Amino acid sequence: MNFLEYLKIIKNNWQTPVITVLGIIVLSLIFTLTQPLEYSSKVELLVIQKQTAQLDAYSASRASEKIAGTLASVIKTKSFFDKVIMGNFGISRKSFPKNEKKLRKMWRKKIKTQISPQSNILKVEIFDTDKKQAETMASAVAYILVNDSNEYYGGGNNIQLKVINEPLTSDYPVKPNIVLNTISALIIGLVLSLILIFYQNKNYIKINNQDDL
Repeated sequence: MNFLEYLKIIKNNWQTPVITVLGIIVLSLIFTLTQPLEYSSKVELLVIQKQTAQLDAYSASRASEKIAGTLASVIKTKSFFDKVIMGNFGISRKSFPKNEKKLRKMWRKKIKTQISPQSNILKVEIFDTDKKQAETMASAVAYILVNDSNEYYGGGNNIQLKVINEPLTSDYPVKPNIVLNTISALIIGLVLSLILIFYQNKNYIKINNQDDL
């Protein structure tokens, strides 16, 4: 069978992709629209490893990248969360679940971290249903990283963190992403429908492939 024959099979079964795609898109929209709308606040920090007699520029840069990666993981921990709550930032503990497991899951979900490739820049993005709260938490995270992060890497005075971009908060909710979810649903629907069509016509395809031989 050639490509045109496969297209003919799809054309003769056009109802399957239409129904499948529409069904998955509708389910995706229902799920998306029932999720809480969240704003984001982004802050960027530069991790600086000071050069010493034992550490050249390249090694210092690599060390900075490694520390940035460590801090990116530390931010999502309960220990770091406690610092955010206990600090004088105006963030209420009541906004978070009392259950420890749910609390940790929620805190990890609120934070997205990223290390810029080939750089020492740590990007932190905070999500929250309250725009002001998202910005406050981003500021709190940045403050703790600048002032207390040495508790997590033990670098002493040889390591310095500097905020290079203050928290920037979105004007509109960024989660859930309706466009991305719809596109994903469209692709998934098309793939599933094609698999279903070819499965339903597998005998016909098999016979025709044998004839070609």
